[in-house]
Amino acid sequence: MPALLINSLISAPTDAATKASPKGWMLEQKHAANGHQTIYVFPEKLRVENTDIGNTLIADEQSGKVWVFSDRRKLASCVDWNRFEHSFSKMMQVGGENTSKLSWKLSKESEKTTVAGLATRAYKASDEKLYFKGGGGGFMSGGSKHVKVSYTSYIAETIAISPRNCKVLAEMQTMAVLGGVPLRGTVHREGRVRTDLDTISAKQVPNDNRLWTVPKYKLAASVGDVTNVTDEGFIQDLLGKP
Repeated sequence: MPALLINSLISAPTDAATKASPKGWMLEQKHAANGHQTIYVFPEKLRVENTDIGNTLIADEQSGKVWVFSDRRKLASCVDWNRFEHSFSKMMQVGGENTSKLSWKLSKESEKTTVAGLATRAYKASDEKLYFKGGGGGFMSGGSKHVKVSYTSYIAETIAISPRNCKVLAEMQTMAVLGGVPLRGTVHREGRVRTDLDTISAKQVPNDNRLWTVPKYKLAASVGDVTNVTDEGFIQDLLGKP
């Protein structure tokens, strides 16, 4: 696909949209799997920079397209929003930690939790998981037992995001689609709490057309070719060293 067409697909918002919503949000987040992330959320556009991994995602509500590119690999790929799958999210489905299909309910807690200065609404879900003891170095090896696990997801109340981009961001974060931008995700198991996602800072920022420009990299056949986890050490930790 010619580079000119790439840039036309990720065009800037219309003048009307820009005037109606001149500002969006920039979030600095820490994700257990993706590492450090810088996220730009505008009502109809989304940009997720996974700075540790080197991948960037750009999603556009109006075109329904999702672009993913890697500065390290010099590759880019484009798919429809409803076909976007993050490679780590698929791996977590195998490990039983993808929570997108659980039954989530709005928490009845009287006190709301504020994350990075933003008001949130909390959703909770629970499940019974099969956990491995990790013999040999990996959590999918050794003996196993069933454990009840509860999850809490804190969603921003004041950040506007389109339904399509909400789904794309949830896939990127390996979280359920709960109608907003996830700011924090926690897991409670056997008296311990693990934070899989947390927001370090949040601030409003003006729109910048440069945020929506896709580099003129070689086009890959699929998103997986751009984002696939191939690190040998990571795979050994996942499955258990021989």
